[in-house]
Amino acid sequence: MESTSGIERNSSPPKERATFRHPDTWVSESGLGKMFHEFRQTFDFPSEFLGTDFTKLIEDSPKGMLVRKIKGWLRTADALKIYELAYFTDGAILELGTYQGLATSVIATAVRNSGRQREFTSVDHNPAWSMAANANLVQAGLIDCVELRVAEAVSFIDYAIATERQYGFIFVDHSHAYKDMIAACIRLDRITAHGGFVLFHDFNDSRNRRDNFAKAGVFQAVQESVDLQHFEFYGTYGCCGLYRRR
Repeated sequence: MESTSGIERNSSPPKERATFRHPDTWVSESGLGKMFHEFRQTFDFPSEFLGTDFTKLIEDSPKGMLVRKIKGWLRTADALKIYELAYFTDGAILELGTYQGLATSVIATAVRNSGRQREFTSVDHNPAWSMAANANLVQAGLIDCVELRVAEAVSFIDYAIATERQYGFIFVDHSHAYKDMIAACIRLDRITAHGGFVLFHDFNDSRNRRDNFAKAGVFQAVQESVDLQHFEFYGTYGCCGLYRRR
């Protein structure tokens, strides 16, 4: 491992890309939502490597938020990190919280452009949202890249555990509530492949307060229930927090 100016470069076997960890992007609980770090590469690749769909995420973010026909909320750095991870990670991909398919479309585009056949499943508890996402993804020509499922997040995780499914990338955005996040986080080590990544949306968010846990406690839930014997903090980008399975 090499460390330079707050960046740690983790060497990988010859056939794998090296990765970069950014411990200097850590945010404290008192600093949540006060500063948002820009996108920085997790994988080692030339800036032009990911092509026009990647750079278009920047072009479509005139005020730092991704603006698409699909309803949703992603900061530019969120969208870029989601795309990068979906493009480069190995194995299956799981999204917890489809909503109307904004992040889903970013992941599906990256999966398609990677040229590798990948299993991508997106889960939401709300049938109406899943139907809306289906329509949006059909219109975008991406529906063949994703399987949409209607289920509670924890129920699906338990199903994945029971069927011994493992994921190389998990995007967690099914709930902001502390209790819901705890229930998911304590199970993630059992479905995340070794070397795989988990990206938590709304990790760096001022709404994550101890007097507001019924509505938002993502940061605290992750801190209290993600076992650091199994996961390593990799960085914050936009409002997202990234962890890697050891």
